[in-house]
Amino acid sequence: MKEQTNDISIADIISFKGEYLGLSLPSGYRFDIGFRIQNPKIVICEALPDNNDELTLYRNAILLVSKRAFTNDISPLLRKVTEKTLPAAVILEIEKTDPTTCINLEGAENFPVLFTTLEISLFYKRLVESIEVLTRPKINMHGVLMDIYGLG
Repeated sequence: MKEQTNDISIADIISFKGEYLGLSLPSGYRFDIGFRIQNPKIVICEALPDNNDELTLYRNAILLVSKRAFTNDISPLLRKVTEKTLPAAVILEIEKTDPTTCINLEGAENFPVLFTTLEISLFYKRLVESIEVLTRPKINMHGVLMDIYGLG
């Protein structure tokens, strides 16, 4: 028997529940989605932080940014976050089909920036469910299936 670790990556989330979460990747944007997150924290950002002390919450966290937190350009928040800390991912609530037209992702190559069409509250609920499933302890073991009187 081999027990697996309970860390996940953004790639795990995308491949497991990407469609359920309404996730999309920015076109032409490159980042390391294989980065492993241990005990992932989720932080909802409703507004731009006033001071740099709040930014320490974002280290290794999945940062969910509500559309109320920005008007047309999320670049100031991304710059502020990358100056002080490195989140595991930033997920933006956005309605547009191609959000890269209104968002400058320059300087945010060190962490994934993804988009969701879902409201942040619904996305949060679904993300927590997905992370719980992905981080459950798993054990691989060999087994034999038998059919006894139509039951197996």
